[in-house]
Amino acid sequence: MTTRFLILAAFHSAAVCLAGDLPLTLIAVSGSEPPGRGADYKHQEMDAPFVGRNGLVPYSAHVTYLGFQNPLSVNRYKGLYMGTPGAITWSNPGGPYPVTGRSGVYFLPQKATAANSAGQVLSTAAFVDNPAGVFPSLSGYGIIRGTGATAELIYRDGDPAPGMPGVTLFQPSGAGVKMNLNNNGRVTFSALLTNSNGAAIYYTDTPGSLTKVVRTSEPIPGGGGNFTSLGPPATSDDGSIVFGAGIDSSFRNTIWVRSPAGVLASLVRPGTAVPAVAGATFTDIAGGPFHLPLKADGSTAFAASYGVSGVSKNGIFIHTNWNPLLRLS
Repeated sequence: MTTRFLILAAFHSAAVCLAGDLPLTLIAVSGSEPPGRGADYKHQEMDAPFVGRNGLVPYSAHVTYLGFQNPLSVNRYKGLYMGTPGAITWSNPGGPYPVTGRSGVYFLPQKATAANSAGQVLSTAAFVDNPAGVFPSLSGYGIIRGTGATAELIYRDGDPAPGMPGVTLFQPSGAGVKMNLNNNGRVTFSALLTNSNGAAIYYTDTPGSLTKVVRTSEPIPGGGGNFTSLGPPATSDDGSIVFGAGIDSSFRNTIWVRSPAGVLASLVRPGTAVPAVAGATFTDIAGGPFHLPLKADGSTAFAASYGVSGVSKNGIFIHTNWNPLLRLS
């Protein structure tokens, strides 16, 4: 792919800003006492945090219990933490928690991936069949929405894939599932499917009921090829879902949008005419592997290269009015 990416920084001052000049605030540090756990517990390694739509900073961390004499035999429970600098709280005290509607199944929240303005957290979870003991045995993985015992199950590995008899959803992992959460609580995710059935994108507004958006091997709307790979979906507050996808031999070189009414349509593909550039068509389009930026009203921005008069150029575009925001030579 020839698309080049450019990071622009704007400063209101003419002063040169060197590394270390910007103010930093400490959120958490290893070896410190985590909120709500007591002095016998200490933070250990932490996963990368992110800033949620409500300004909160969720992160997940291993917690070590220092009450054991053997340092190799420590309580390695993982916790979810969230808050603002100086006001971090433990989001999942206690646990494991029973899974509503699934007798004998319990979950432990793991890695936080998103947060919305309502304070909901989207995270992966480990499941156990027997919550007793210091080291409960794991029986699978999935994703949950919420915090602590109030979290709701979105899905766990082994759940039936809706509309696909004999096919189940695969366990979430760094490569196996990509999740997104909007301010209305909608969860959108892509998950691998068992039995060599590729992958699919689903969404849910009410946990317990999944709606399929698209899956690999399906023909694209209007014909002309099949979906062969799916990028992580992003969901806006108006209900739009945007994702990159590969068609036949391409690798996520197209971008698609599912409207709030449920209509799936191409946003941009190679060969699409470039707005305001006579005779130019898109060539390489950055449709993955990360979430595309998406505003609350459903508009998204993307980077792409295009050809005009035999010369390849690069630009950043927004789909609301199809005017280029930035064109790179």
